[in-house]
Amino acid sequence: MIDPVSTMATIGAGLSLVDKFVDLVRKLRSGEQRPYRVEAKAEAGSFVIRRDGQVVEKVAAQQLHLNEWDSARFEALRQRVSSLWNQFNGLYGQLPNLSVDEQVRIKQRMDTMRHELCKDFREMVDISEKVLGVALEDHYTLYSTCHDGLS
Repeated sequence: MIDPVSTMATIGAGLSLVDKFVDLVRKLRSGEQRPYRVEAKAEAGSFVIRRDGQVVEKVAAQQLHLNEWDSARFEALRQRVSSLWNQFNGLYGQLPNLSVDEQVRIKQRMDTMRHELCKDFREMVDISEKVLGVALEDHYTLYSTCHDGLS
């Protein structure tokens, strides 16, 4: 039996990683940091999506399409994303200490990792959408993050 509350918490944690990824890529591209406009998380037996502080979607545990939940695949993606994310962050941390030539090389490596992260995050979001029965595209679009390069 699949626990809907745990499933919602897992989906929320995955979307939180997407937020962090989008923020870091935005910072790498433009140096810009801005607060989240959209927040999605499990709250009191429901999955709530807020835009600019206002609830735009609320999915109760009973409304989940648990037959769509592929916990093994989601966990495999989460592990892969965690590994790549740690490497990506490690490289990001090295950037200020590198020469301009080395920065270019490291950013190219990070861009390759970004492509891999985008693919895995998209799959995680797809699984989440199926389970929630809510399109997250307008909330968690990876298009601008996954399009073009880092600089």
